[in-house]
Amino acid sequence: MRRLATFTALWVLMLGVLICASQAQYRGFPPGAFQSRAPLDASGGAPAFAGLFDVAACGSNCDYWGTRAASAADKGNKLMNVCNVADVACADLSSDATTGDLVIGTIGGSSCSIVTCTVKTLYGRGTAFCNGYTTACDLTQATIATRPTLVVNCGGTGKPCLACDGTQHIDNTTVSAFLTSGANAVSISSAAERTGNTSNYGMVIGMNGGTFDFLFNNAANQFIIYAGTVPSGSTANDNTVHSLQGLFNNTSSSQVVDGSASSVNIGANGISTDFQICAGNGASFLTGNFFELAIWPVVKSANFAALYANQKAYWSGIP
Repeated sequence: MRRLATFTALWVLMLGVLICASQAQYRGFPPGAFQSRAPLDASGGAPAFAGLFDVAACGSNCDYWGTRAASAADKGNKLMNVCNVADVACADLSSDATTGDLVIGTIGGSSCSIVTCTVKTLYGRGTAFCNGYTTACDLTQATIATRPTLVVNCGGTGKPCLACDGTQHIDNTTVSAFLTSGANAVSISSAAERTGNTSNYGMVIGMNGGTFDFLFNNAANQFIIYAGTVPSGSTANDNTVHSLQGLFNNTSSSQVVDGSASSVNIGANGISTDFQICAGNGASFLTGNFFELAIWPVVKSANFAALYANQKAYWSGIP
């Protein structure tokens, strides 16, 4: 009987080992390790790329500017036109067709990690937003000194950004006119950071007429949205990359910082003629870093939590 019991115990132990060994393991995880991970791509490699338009569908009218692809379907397309010192050479930079990350090659033989490269054009990667909702909006800046610079490793994220020094901005002058309330409410999601000039307004995106703004407040560590009425600021620590969302819907508006939402009354001014990234009304310049921004002329507040989760996963350092 004792011999039979010993044999049975050994048989059960061996069966358990065989079952454990047969279980699929994620790469880099020892057998038996906890395996609740993001979905892998079809090749079994890194988690599949998802951009802001994968989280909140673009629809017929929207736009995106940034240093990664707007969506998985957008991977491999041009994101910006970048120039080396004194515009000796300029070239388009695209997102990687696999990872969606901005691919930064040399510009005229110069490395942007060594020389100062400026962003001459930031291509709109949406469907239609400008010229009466017929084209995507490209942002441009002809003056070299007034362009944002391309920083290869920005704000501790390990990712590139557009750095604005408090005088620089990049613009579009053909925005379609629409209201920012009711059926025409506007939604924005962005990743940005303020690094200086904290007692002044610092625009992430703003109207040249100053009627519609998505910005850091004129007080340290605060973020607001504005369409005619100034709301109370939401906490957004300076020198920190933040996930920022805004719903422009008059008295039913909301401003969101790193997943924390505040209901606000911001007024109902609309976008009328043009807008600028890193400035607004030809002033209120941002001293800080711009990573990305998507805009929809519809209510997308139901997607704000998922947009925050997406940005937090992609941009290291977001709280």
